[in-house]
Amino acid sequence: MRDLRRHGDTASEFAVLTADEFLTLVDDTSPSLVQAVTNRQRRYWADRRPTVTLTAALVSAGAPEFAKRVERHLESNA
Repeated sequence: MRDLRRHGDTASEFAVLTADEFLTLVDDTSPSLVQAVTNRQRRYWADRRPTVTLTAALVSAGAPEFAKRVERHLESNA
């Protein structure tokens, strides 16, 4: 996370998250939701892109930590 402040404004703080950080935070706060979406996405990727796995696509998109979480969800639902 980065702390962004307007020039000279020390009262305004903004947390800027990467996609990986944001998705990991979603999994931290609502793992059952991520589990449900992971199941749907697994079917989508298997039907449309059988040569690319969901986790490989996430890593390629810059979300390696979230990809590890998704992999665990996939394993727990196997």
